[in-house]
Amino acid sequence: MKRLSILTSISILTAMVCAFYSTKKNQPYYLLITGKFDINATSQLFFNIGKSYSEKNSVKIKLKKNEQRKNLILPLPTKKIYGLRFDPLDTDGFIEIEKISIIGQKKDDQQDEILHEFDLKSLVAVQQVDMAINESGKLITTIQHGCTDPIIELPLNKPLDHWRISDFLNMKWLKKSIFLALLITPITLSLSLSGTRGNEVNGKIVFKVKKQMHSLGVGEIFRAKPENCYQDTSEENIRSLIEEIKSGTHWKHTVKDKFKEANPWLYEIVCSPKRTKFVDDFIKPKNLQILDIGAGWGQFTLPLAKQ
Repeated sequence: MKRLSILTSISILTAMVCAFYSTKKNQPYYLLITGKFDINATSQLFFNIGKSYSEKNSVKIKLKKNEQRKNLILPLPTKKIYGLRFDPLDTDGFIEIEKISIIGQKKDDQQDEILHEFDLKSLVAVQQVDMAINESGKLITTIQHGCTDPIIELPLNKPLDHWRISDFLNMKWLKKSIFLALLITPITLSLSLSGTRGNEVNGKIVFKVKKQMHSLGVGEIFRAKPENCYQDTSEENIRSLIEEIKSGTHWKHTVKDKFKEANPWLYEIVCSPKRTKFVDDFIKPKNLQILDIGAGWGQFTLPLAKQ
């Protein structure tokens, strides 16, 4: 009986925690961008929740041509947000922005409200984008020709922190907790009493990868070859570059011949001196020991090593 009581208590606690995170995740909280987006492209919003900007902490939305005034809804995490970065388009073009607001749920759970509205004049064009306010007060955002990584910063006077834990412990959370408890507890008790060993067969764990069965014993390792990994160019191109450089061609000439016309974006990344300007201005690497993690093409490693 003691064991059953413990298992029941753990199941109920697990249900309450799962219901809390489910309620928190589904709480209405989003960035609302109103404007005209007459282009086929993708917009992306990054949010800094204390670990700088990353692909993981971002959300994308598809834009479709021939759509007039529209609201873009970009969900935000219900966490403290230290910064917002908006990449308006992943191709050439322009969009007309009427307003940008942060929307959240009212305390009575009845409807959403505006928690913060951005002054369009305060937006900062970080790179590859031009912005101008037209006569009607709308922001015209134009992506520079050939650019694929435009960035606009949405300035925050202070971190966005609209939530407390108590905001999620509402009637919706209680109903979810009861439902999950009634679902989890019988399953937990039946598995405990049956003593089932799941997928463990003859001391091995059995699992399936791409419709093929595998089994592992104690101390054994399974590795699957990764697919769809990002790379700047093909292995064949990289090997041909290496061979040309080995034959005596200067690396910049080799990269220029290979990419300046075929892939100008990559050529700019590898060869542009602007890429290392911050090294001279901020790091001042003289007599320092520096580790370059993820050195890529060596755009930073080479000038650092020379100094």
